[in-house]
Order: sequence, then C-alpha cells, then structure tokens
Amino acid sequence: MTQYTRDPAARAAELSSATGVPTPFTVAYEAYFDDCDEAEAYVHAALEAKGLRVAPNREFFAITSTEAINAVVMAQAALGRPSGSASAIGAETSQRVNTDHRGVVGSDPGDEPWRGPFDEAERFYYGRGDTVMDIKRSIVQYKLAARLGSGEAYLMLYQAHSELDTPHDRRAAIEWLKEGGDRGFIDCWLELASVYDGDDRINAENAVKCFRKYFEAVMPEDADPEGSRIFAKFKQYLEASKYCRSSRDDEVIQAFSTRFRCCLSTIPHTRERDAKLAQLDQLLNPSQNKTTLPSTPRGETKPKSFWRSLFQL
Repeated sequence: MTQYTRDPAARAAELSSATGVPTPFTVAYEAYFDDCDEAEAYVHAALEAKGLRVAPNREFFAITSTEAINAVVMAQAALGRPSGSASAIGAETSQRVNTDHRGVVGSDPGDEPWRGPFDEAERFYYGRGDTVMDIKRSIVQYKLAARLGSGEAYLMLYQAHSELDTPHDRRAAIEWLKEGGDRGFIDCWLELASVYDGDDRINAENAVKCFRKYFEAVMPEDADPEGSRIFAKFKQYLEASKYCRSSRDDEVIQAFSTRFRCCLSTIPHTRERDAKLAQLDQLLNPSQNKTTLPSTPRGETKPKSFWRSLFQL
C-alpha cells in the first residue's frame, strides 16, 4: 500500500525504477480516501493486529493480495469512501474479498476490529490473570485499537501515558486526546477540557475551546438521556467561559440547551422531569437564584461550622 495523490500506476512505475527492486510493482487494487494518512494508519494497524508486520520498524507485511485488499476495503467501510471512488484493477472488483475469518482482516466491517488489540491492552494495563502488569506494552496495543476506531483506546492512551509521567509521556497524553477528538470521539474533548481547566489564562481559554467542541457535537439523548453526567460538565463549561466567552460560545450554549431541554422533557416521571428542567434554568440564569440565609434568634450567634460551610459553597 502507498499513500499518494497521483495516479497509482504512475507511482508504481516510479517505485519500480529503483535498481534495488527485482521485479516491477503492479497495482492490484486502488481506493480513494479523503485522508490518506488516516487510511494508511488504519490499514497498517489492522494488519499488525493480526501479526502480519515483518518487523516493528518496517512497513512490510507478509500477506496475500486478498488479505491486503480486504484491509483496504475494511478501511473504506470504517473511514468512509467517496461515491464511485474505488475501482479494482484487472479481474479484481470493488466488492470485498472475504476468505479469512481468523482475525481483523476479512471480518465483517460491522464488527469491532479494534476489540482484539483493546482486550490485549487491558490485559497488560490491569495485569489480568497471570499477565504481569506492563503499561508500556499496553500502550502498543491501545495504539492499534485507536487506529482501528476505538474511542475508549484514546482515553486509555491518555491515562497510560499520564501514569508514566515523563515529559515525553505528558506531551503524548495530550496529543492522543487531541487526535481522538479530531477523529470524532468527543469524550476526548471533555477529558482535555478537564486537563486544561485552571487559573492560567491560556489553559483556561483552551479548556473553553474543548468544552465548546464537546457541547457543539454531543447529543444528550445518546450520551446521557437523564442528564446526570452532563449537568456537571455543562456547569463547568459555563463557569470556565464566564470571563472569555465568545459569540460562538453563546451559540453553542443556546443550541445545546435547546437539545438538552427537549431530552429532559421526555423523562417519564413528572417530579424528576420538573426538577431537572428547573436545574437547567438555574444553570442558565444564575442571577435569578437568590440564597436566603436562615434567621437566627436575637442574642444567639451562629456556630463556626455554619460560616465555614457557607464560605465553601
């Protein structure tokens, strides 16, 4: 496989011109992707998950042409394929060739191709069974699972790198969350917002941007139909954006509030539904909430614990 923006046949001829190549390269199958880097990473991860890579530091795989084509077609199913963009050369067709059901390549695209590497990563990360806990080995498998489309693997890569706690790993932890968010796994934006959330101005602005990306995309009815988790995160977003809110944030907050209100309105129990709708109104209009201090009879003083708890609100 080669990622290239020119005609595949021209690229094959270019590679064949090298004197170290014993026979010319031929194009067995060609496919087009919006992001060839992402497609190549996916195919390599799928083949590596089956143990077909010749060497860890080389992009060579010991496979049949059918296995290679299956991996590319699988990437098309997972990453999306522009209509009419794939064609087969010679006797091959654009339909997938399914002759191997042993692992990732050749399995149904509707399956979870990342499940094998992810389970293996979990075994090393948690030291399950007789396996010796090994975070570095778990990272190798989590990377494969992430490349194959596991959103949870991106979150675990952040966690694993954070535990190693070297300067390199701290940077890598953040980069995995960014990549996961860019690939559409929006919980990565939520995690990254929590990482950035703080007193530093630049980090505070980054936190708001991450919250914005999350709440722009999240569908409450899918992520948290009863609002238990989203309420807390939405409150964090509103507080984080208090001093650096843009018109874009106003639009996102308004649009999400509308979706969230519709979701909460479907809660069947009246008391619970009304309470959560009222809670949403309180978040959106904090100035309308008035705190009334309990009265104290003349001559009595409030205990110190009262004032301590008051100032911690």
